[in-house]
Amino acid sequence: MHSAGKYVKNVAIPAMAVVIGFGLVALLRPAATETTYFSSASQDARWGKSYLPNLPVVDQDGKVYRFYDDLIQGRKVIVNFVFTSCSAICPLTMARMVQLKEKLGDIPSKDLKFYSITVDPEHDGPAELKRYADAFQLGPDWKMLTGKPEDLQIIRDKLGERSRMKSEHRHEMLIGNDPIGDWSKDSAYGDLDRVALNIRSMDPVWQRSSSPATVRSANSDFIDMSDTPGEALYVKACASCHTVGHGDRVGPDLQDVSTRRDRAWLTRIISRPDAVLASNDPIARELKTRFPTVAMPNLGLSEQDAADVLHYIDSKSGGDKGSPGKTLAATIKQ
Repeated sequence: MHSAGKYVKNVAIPAMAVVIGFGLVALLRPAATETTYFSSASQDARWGKSYLPNLPVVDQDGKVYRFYDDLIQGRKVIVNFVFTSCSAICPLTMARMVQLKEKLGDIPSKDLKFYSITVDPEHDGPAELKRYADAFQLGPDWKMLTGKPEDLQIIRDKLGERSRMKSEHRHEMLIGNDPIGDWSKDSAYGDLDRVALNIRSMDPVWQRSSSPATVRSANSDFIDMSDTPGEALYVKACASCHTVGHGDRVGPDLQDVSTRRDRAWLTRIISRPDAVLASNDPIARELKTRFPTVAMPNLGLSEQDAADVLHYIDSKSGGDKGSPGKTLAATIKQ
């Protein structure tokens, strides 16, 4: 029997407000547990060569490709939209996408392609995309794409990303299986184990390689929130960009951070990172110099949230030094 308060229904961690554009939007809200399918060869054949543009695009290394012929045709792909100057939610979205790719790490890169398309081609040239890719350690098999603004607008429109302001662009991922014409969309803020299983279902070989633990996690009706305060928030808000004792990632390693930094300062940087940086804080400036590409987003966390997150980091710093991913996966769905 599950004890009260320790287990919760299988949903995404709710309501951490994020500052974007003109106000607050709840982006880490409960996500749908089903992938939305919006095109298939049997029902709607438009998502093929006759529909998807074949316009030129340029990757982070300056290589030019024809969008459909060179990047989509005959492939299984995952596509998302970003812009490199985004200081709000884009970095967290990309970090979650990287986590998803890690969950699919046994699938050869030649069989599954990741593409991130900028919604700000006027600013994001190959050099900017290269710096962004390097910050997330994407590797050569993940292409960040730019091009002429008018060409990218056509591509985005065809893919359903029709926002007219870059700060309002959608944070969904598109999952495409061009050989059979299936396309779907999913959220980077939902259950990544479930998303990974949906992607694996595109190929019987990929499906057979799913670990039993991942399948159990994705299919469970309840998740163990653990008795450690802050674990759920850490997993959803911090683990994408940081580790505890496993080196720098997009942001610094948080091992023993409470012994290295004043706790009041840590509370402020977790709950109001934008305000701390704007105050010309010397520590925040130094961290910005070390990690210049990605700004820590304001996720609307309270001081109590920050205290809970720090408590969890403290417990990890003094406890098991094993893989954070394995420890976290055993207690909460990512």
